Amino acid sequence: MTQFDDIDRQILAFLMEDARRSFRDIADEVGRSAPTVSNRVERLEELGVIRRFTVDVDRSTLGTTDESLVVAECSPASAAELARDLSNHDAVEHVCRGVGGTVVGTVQSGSIELDELLGPLAEEYDAEWSVEPLAESRWNPRLGVEGAFGLVCTVCGNTISDGGETVEVDSGDSHAVCCSSCATEISEQYERLAEGE
Repeated sequence: MTQFDDIDRQILAFLMEDARRSFRDIADEVGRSAPTVSNRVERLEELGVIRRFTVDVDRSTLGTTDESLVVAECSPASAAELARDLSNHDAVEHVCRGVGGTVVGTVQSGSIELDELLGPLAEEYDAEWSVEPLAESRWNPRLGVEGAFGLVCTVCGNTISDGGETVEVDSGDSHAVCCSSCATEISEQYERLAEGE
């Protein structure tokens, strides 16, 4: 079952604020037991809602590298591939892709390394590029608007409501789907991939 409620939203909000917060502390805040919070976090990980726990480093305190904002305006058809290629570089911290073909990334490097990074990408992709040195950047992820909370079906993209299912495939990955026909579709997709089709 893939139902989500306000408790899940609160747990995610607390973890986004501080991923080191203990399950006991979160349990006190949401009015549940620590094992219940642990089980919910584990379920969110299995469903891919929580991908990893990480550290938010304030680079300004380290003074090690320059940070730049890189913006590329390209065709919408090549934007996804450009975003993927840009994000594959170690110096690139965040990448965002707009619907109309805009790709934006933050890059942690000096000007020489930045030229070495962007040169091959500029040759490969027909895009208009701009680079802006950043004085400061902040990253404050949020869950979004109240009431707009719910998993999206892996197959059809619909928001999963009551009656959703979780499908575990041979790779061990779990996929949240909205109905039995989408569950069948994701299973068949993995079977075709396994058969090399």
